[in-house]
Amino acid sequence: MTLCILNIGNTHVRMDYDGKESRIPTMEFTPEMIPAGVPCAASSVVPALTEKLRKARPDIFWITKDTPGIPDLSLVEAGKLGADRIANASKLLLDGILPAMTIDCGTAVNCEIVDENGVYRGGAIFPGRLLLRKSLNLFTAQLPVFPLYDDLPEFPGKSSISDLRWGTDAMLIAGINHIIEKTKALFPGKSLRIVACGGDADFLMRHIPGLEYGGADFTKEGIRALYKKVME
Repeated sequence: MTLCILNIGNTHVRMDYDGKESRIPTMEFTPEMIPAGVPCAASSVVPALTEKLRKARPDIFWITKDTPGIPDLSLVEAGKLGADRIANASKLLLDGILPAMTIDCGTAVNCEIVDENGVYRGGAIFPGRLLLRKSLNLFTAQLPVFPLYDDLPEFPGKSSISDLRWGTDAMLIAGINHIIEKTKALFPGKSLRIVACGGDADFLMRHIPGLEYGGADFTKEGIRALYKKVME
């Protein structure tokens, strides 16, 4: 069955239909862009757009805290958990290799943890690398926004840009390494599956050992897997 999948993020809507993916700025996305006459499954972190789509397309299958097949959310504040995070945790659960965690690198970096009993244990949220750069630029007089690089410069930095790269990129690596160690401590004696996914996952794969590459489509595949489990 052909399925249109919407992964609605803060900056872009990733729409997958008929084997092709479109990336549309979230502020420009309208219900008319969804193909007519085909089933649609969606995850959204943008309430205003979600409400607009619900009114225009009441047939959309939404990922929420009440969707069947998701992990047990009883230990967390489920009503405020982002749908993209639920989709990622559900993909871990449906893959069946537990305990596991995701590190989803986008505008924000979201970490999700699912234990061996299928219980969502919580996670962590970091600002992504671009967001860190933009915040320094926004709240200072002279610090520029600068590109994302896969590598790290020689330490210590010898220019403002290299100093900023250490202050942003290395801080993210150190923070995620700390969260990984904290997560491993939750499961003594067990092997923890750690999946790096999202648009900036390649950077983490380069600098943090022991990660499994989940690709840029991990959230989308979580949406697809839940739809198939519930609707097919």
